[in-house]
Amino acid sequence: MLGSLSSSFDHSPWAVTELSGEAHIVRYANSAFCRLFDKARDEVIGRPFDRLSPADECLALLDRVFRTGAAASYTAEELAAPCPLLFSYSLWPLMADGRTAGVMILVNETGPLHETRHAISQALLLGALRQDELIEATELANVQLRTEICAHKQREIDAKLLANEVAHRVKNNLQVIASLITTEIRRTPAPWVRGFEAMQDRVIAIAQLYDLISQSSGGRTVALGTYLKEIAATLSASVLGDTGGIRITVEAEALQIDSERAVPFGLLVNELGTNASNTLSQAASEWSRLPSDGSGTMSS
Repeated sequence: MLGSLSSSFDHSPWAVTELSGEAHIVRYANSAFCRLFDKARDEVIGRPFDRLSPADECLALLDRVFRTGAAASYTAEELAAPCPLLFSYSLWPLMADGRTAGVMILVNETGPLHETRHAISQALLLGALRQDELIEATELANVQLRTEICAHKQREIDAKLLANEVAHRVKNNLQVIASLITTEIRRTPAPWVRGFEAMQDRVIAIAQLYDLISQSSGGRTVALGTYLKEIAATLSASVLGDTGGIRITVEAEALQIDSERAVPFGLLVNELGTNASNTLSQAASEWSRLPSDGSGTMSS
């Protein structure tokens, strides 16, 4: 679990080892730890700790730290000439996903000359463990954040697809209504035809809006210029017809308009365009009936 931090302890004068699982398998051991037991590193790594240290006190404390997740330490006396040496064992739990995954052990000689060294070694090891916990927590938070971002993006995609599908169905329903109006126009007396045609133009204008929405990547907005061109094309076909010399052109800024504003806006443009087109058509019709002076121009 120390990962790249293990290099900080490889040449440490204090014995450091990392154990994993309930069986306390050695996963890391620095050179000082191997010298302590007079073994090569490949003889230590992968072996249970109780095969290396048969001391009952240490093993019992090791089990307690793994079970409770609380750090602990004890001091053992080793007889040696000319005076006994004291060895201090400090044990810290290694946490992963809120549970104890292993134990870190630091072995130090104790005594007046070693107290400062012992304090430094403990601070270094605790800092390494804390940094490892922070790295693990950061990685977990990043995974959760990426998951939430992906879920949010998927919800956006689903919402756009749903909006486009609804717009497509609304457009189809409006086209059915426009077709029904066409059928009604065919059996309506001439004086009232224009009223049905105006109604049909309004329905078609709204249908064009929802058609553009269903094809839009934005979901609920359409390009203003494209919408106006669709309305202009419908007016040209339904109102101007074959009236020569009259065309409707559109000049619009590159703006997006949402559907709630686009519906009344399209109806307003349709009304203004219809009125203007009717006026131009009547003027063109009257102009065509004026007598010619023989030179190809009309006179009044």
